[in-house]
Amino acid sequence: MNEPLPLAAAEATCRLKGDDSGLVSFFVLTFLTSWAVWGLAFLPHFDLPFFRIPTPAGLAERFGKDAPVALLTLGAYAPTAWGIYFTRRRCGNAGLRELFARLGRVRVPVIWLVAVILLPALCNTLTAGLITWSTGRAPKFSAGYLTPQFILWVMAFGGPMNEELGWRGFALPRLLQVRSPLVASVGLGLIWALWHLPLFFVAGSAQRGGPLAAYIVIVICLSIFMTAAHLGTGGSLLVAVLFHTAGDAAAPLWRPSAPFNPLYGVLPWLFVAGTIVFCRRTVWLVRPSKYQYAQCHQIQPNA
Repeated sequence: MNEPLPLAAAEATCRLKGDDSGLVSFFVLTFLTSWAVWGLAFLPHFDLPFFRIPTPAGLAERFGKDAPVALLTLGAYAPTAWGIYFTRRRCGNAGLRELFARLGRVRVPVIWLVAVILLPALCNTLTAGLITWSTGRAPKFSAGYLTPQFILWVMAFGGPMNEELGWRGFALPRLLQVRSPLVASVGLGLIWALWHLPLFFVAGSAQRGGPLAAYIVIVICLSIFMTAAHLGTGGSLLVAVLFHTAGDAAAPLWRPSAPFNPLYGVLPWLFVAGTIVFCRRTVWLVRPSKYQYAQCHQIQPNA
């Protein structure tokens, strides 16, 4: 009796207010909350001890000794917090049970588990190879980041759990009801990338000083892959969290010793995203009305 309801049964219990899916409110409140929290870092003489906690062991090289780690983490939890809130508001407790059931959905095709774990490291290694080929200077390999402590820290505080219950848990399924998978992926990827914009100016953030245009393209490619994984695993949020974790954990594996063309970091992910869309283009361009992944905002409210 305590088992999570299947998707259709969970959605059939939704109580709705009109036809609004809650997407606009979700995106607006997510941006406002995260940007307001991260904006504290721009205040003059900002030096609250709670936010200037020492960086956890092994992370100082990536985030900086005095990075406001707690501040960055707190702001990053807005997508998940609002995703849970709007799921509860639109679909009730049954919707929440289904959301968390998707987070624990481990029975998925093995190929997706292998892909989400290995693909980020593979793409970063290809980027390092392109840099070596073009500059003659091989990036430094930092295997020390592949530790259980670092990976678990990244999963809990570095982005995956902070964000995925919002982006892929709440937003993506609803976007897929009004847009084709390709349009939904590109749109969500662009929103996801621009949400990070303040972090390009916060000392100690992973985005600080990076090329914005290349970052946007890569995030859109990541979004396309994550939509493919979503479709291939029946909406498993566990797969989304694992991929996000693998991507963040693999990011510091290679350290270029000199500036390089950002295109080298974009090319591997463009190839992955292009291959996914090309090989299943009839699926990626299908009209939403033909896409059989019902969401609660399409279910008629109970009397």
